[in-house]
Amino acid sequence: FFRVHGEDHTVPTPSLHSPFHLVAAYGSGRLTVYLDGEPQMTSLLKPVAFAGHQRQLIFGGRNWEGGIDGIALYNRPLGPELVMAKSTLRTRDMAERLPPDQVSVRGRLIATTAPPHPDDIAPYRRALISHEYEVLEVLQGVYEEPSILVASWAILDAQVLEHAERTPGEVRELLLERFDDRPELEGERLAMDTDNLLLDLYFEPGVPPSSAGDPVPES
Repeated sequence: FFRVHGEDHTVPTPSLHSPFHLVAAYGSGRLTVYLDGEPQMTSLLKPVAFAGHQRQLIFGGRNWEGGIDGIALYNRPLGPELVMAKSTLRTRDMAERLPPDQVSVRGRLIATTAPPHPDDIAPYRRALISHEYEVLEVLQGVYEEPSILVASWAILDAQVLEHAERTPGEVRELLLERFDDRPELEGERLAMDTDNLLLDLYFEPGVPPSSAGDPVPES
């Protein structure tokens, strides 16, 4: 649901297991919400002056899981034909998007980055930190360097995650993607205390459970 002028409005709940295209179009006192190009509801509203609005735009929320891609703000109303065309284009783009290549390694932690205090990254509310691992074994994919630099989430919703602090010497199995293959990470706060900046940076997707740092038996 969403709220306009203190009044709640509801639209059909989309599938939470696949991407969907959402548009809220306002013009001449009429608000129309589209889901995958199809109008879902229309509400008559008092004209709103948006120029000079002082508040921030906020997407997502607390304890919110999901991803947002392709955000666009327009300074004009969007008609149904244009909304359908944009929905069709975005749907095709998502269908053609290939998942990032993955590499899985067994590695020993040799250099760490301490998670920053949430107050020190304000106004950011989340941050990544990097760790360097000695590569003991490549389990999946191709990786030829003796060590690997890995970025993982340390702060989400202004809270330091349990697994953020790691112990040098621990051995973990890591499923990784190249950081540059995840464009949504561009602009995220990244703390990196390492001298080995020639290594390509990889990303550990997801938020591992607190037990993710438990040592893996060495063979």
